[in-house]
Amino acid sequence: MSIVTLNPNGFYLNQFYTGQYKDMLDSSQNWFYLHDDGWLEVFSDLDSASMAKSRIRVLDNWLSESKGKYKFSKVRLEYLKRTNEFLNTKGEVYIVRLPVDEELFKAEESFMPDFNYKINGLGSLM
Repeated sequence: MSIVTLNPNGFYLNQFYTGQYKDMLDSSQNWFYLHDDGWLEVFSDLDSASMAKSRIRVLDNWLSESKGKYKFSKVRLEYLKRTNEFLNTKGEVYIVRLPVDEELFKAEESFMPDFNYKINGLGSLM
């Protein structure tokens, strides 16, 4: 059973809040403010050095936690091929690799170095 209408939701806090409860009452500890209309305002250092350090830390954590977890799936590639074949009957299909940060791109390449080759091969199959 899930209770979501309490304000504050003590059941949720008890299960998921990992900090000290007294910190929620100390306004100097608050780095965010939830407005009545649902807008969450976050107060944070947004200078480029802090952001770069944070991004690198998050990426490093993700890489270390993901090591050995992910592998190429022939099934997913086959379903992507089928999806493209279906969509080609409706019009032109473009597969676009979104631009990402250079560090994230290197991380992606470490997981699947032949990604571009496999995706480019999809286009020649159609």
